Amino acid sequence: MQGTTSRQLANQRLFFDLRQRVPRMTIKGVEVVRQRAAVRLPFCDNDLVEFSTRLPPGYQHGRFLITEAFIRTCPELAKIPRTPSNLPMVNCVQNVYIQGMQLAKWHLQKLGFGGIVGSQYGGYQNYNEWFRTALKLWVEKILLNSRSLDRGYFKPEYIQNMIIEHMAGENHSVRLGALISIELWHQMFID
Repeated sequence: MQGTTSRQLANQRLFFDLRQRVPRMTIKGVEVVRQRAAVRLPFCDNDLVEFSTRLPPGYQHGRFLITEAFIRTCPELAKIPRTPSNLPMVNCVQNVYIQGMQLAKWHLQKLGFGGIVGSQYGGYQNYNEWFRTALKLWVEKILLNSRSLDRGYFKPEYIQNMIIEHMAGENHSVRLGALISIELWHQMFID
């Protein structure tokens, strides 16, 4: 971080990210070149880097712009709790509830009741429940549209039955997640 000429910590961190993390992400570069695949590093675009170094440090360090852009483009997805904090990106009643529970757990652990409360980390996120509640319309919109069902990769009746079973209480979150990934990939790169 001392290699940068900036005195602002946010710019030093950005310099470190570009100098250390990006090369590690492309460490398999020789293999990629042998396979004749094009390597793209979108966050190393000259204009983007130049723009980000001119931002005030609070915007850089707190990931404010990334968070705000995500909230504005995907408001429904922003309501889902994130892994590090278990809080959604947007303020809502769920946010207040989660913060209250975290505070209560913290106080109980400080008083020595950690065994009753359990660990602080909640583990993996509950996609099973999210596909049934907050993301229900999103799942149906992606997997049950005519374009998706007419692709011919999977039987439409099977997908429809799987979604119905999942909404009724079965756990098909892994299969639904895979189907959503395939469909989104197809929409982005094939359609």
